[in-house]
Amino acid sequence: MIPVIDISPLFDIATGDEETQRKEERLQAKKKIALKLHDACTNTGFFYVKNHGIKIDKILSRSKQFFEDLSYEEKIEVDAVKNPMFRGYISEKAGLHKCSDFTDSTDEAKCEKPLEGKKDKKESFTVGANAAINRYEHKERQEKICPKTEQKSENEVSEVTDPIKASKMLGQNSWPDETTLSNQNPPKPQIVGFRADVESYWWEMLQLSRVIAKGLAISLGLDETFFDSALTNPCAQMVMLRYNMDDEDEKEKKSGKQETEGAKLEKEGGKDMGCGAHTDCGFLTILAQDSIGGLEVQQTNGVWVAAPPIDGTFVVNLGDMMQRWSNDRYKSTWHRVSLSPTSSSSSSSPGKRARFSVPFFCNCNYDTPIDCQKLFSEQNNDKKPESKYDNISAGDYIVEKLGLMRK
Repeated sequence: MIPVIDISPLFDIATGDEETQRKEERLQAKKKIALKLHDACTNTGFFYVKNHGIKIDKILSRSKQFFEDLSYEEKIEVDAVKNPMFRGYISEKAGLHKCSDFTDSTDEAKCEKPLEGKKDKKESFTVGANAAINRYEHKERQEKICPKTEQKSENEVSEVTDPIKASKMLGQNSWPDETTLSNQNPPKPQIVGFRADVESYWWEMLQLSRVIAKGLAISLGLDETFFDSALTNPCAQMVMLRYNMDDEDEKEKKSGKQETEGAKLEKEGGKDMGCGAHTDCGFLTILAQDSIGGLEVQQTNGVWVAAPPIDGTFVVNLGDMMQRWSNDRYKSTWHRVSLSPTSSSSSSSPGKRARFSVPFFCNCNYDTPIDCQKLFSEQNNDKKPESKYDNISAGDYIVEKLGLMRK
């Protein structure tokens, strides 16, 4: 069973002039949450979080507007292939979605056994870390830490010393032209504010990632600030997803008809899969999902269980990077998306249903060392296990993984 964890105590920050007793009460409340996180991360690798203070409906609404209110021609204007960072829109027929790349769900199979012809039945819009947004946030944080320090202008910061420019995974995003879309015939005024809302949500997800990371640090016997320095300028990405699902009567119409090779869906356990079995490659993932459902998680005994939508919650899972960093103490768990959901919903297309979800992939600063020994050295225990892995930077690790996944 996937636990639901109230993370509100993790937002409680102590002040310097507080009484010792109050500080201790705060710490104990966080430790109780950390115990639940530890149990979830060692068993399922998945958990729900509630009382996070973020409105989920708005981003799902914006996602639906983009995919359903814009025509294919309007969406392809922000084709990810045109973006150097591969950000923007990817259609289903482009055939570039390949979560379904694996022959089996074993540790040895992670990102190593691509299957030709297995394409996911979904379309996406990707937004990544943007230099301008991150520089503003970095400056704001530095001013809070050192308010009297004179800040250099953007032109005075060198390419080498600027932590924002130094990251290889920061770049420009591609956005729909809101002005053109709202003034064309017929007009689409509903798209106005799309970029502002998506960027605002992206920022909220980064803040939430940092809060959850504090809980993970405590759960590993570390100081709650252990991961702070790894999340100042992270290689984070967010993907809006629309899974295209046939209604039962539509499936019946197709029964008996031979599917073309390119149109075949991956079958797992007799189900049509929108996204085949895979693990995430980064630090942690925070998922917003609509009421349709379809997310499934593999238990340690190999049985797949549903991770159904729960109002007001996000689904959180750890990625391969975190499993490696914890020396396999914590789990990066196999999961998939079924196109045979138990709940129902309708989209604007007759005979069709759609599932909307928005995963936020938090992948740490590019140059963060994924160093098990450093983590061991700062843990509050005497036993220091031998590291199973060599050191690698977070950015190089992600680039390597994404390169394998996009073959």
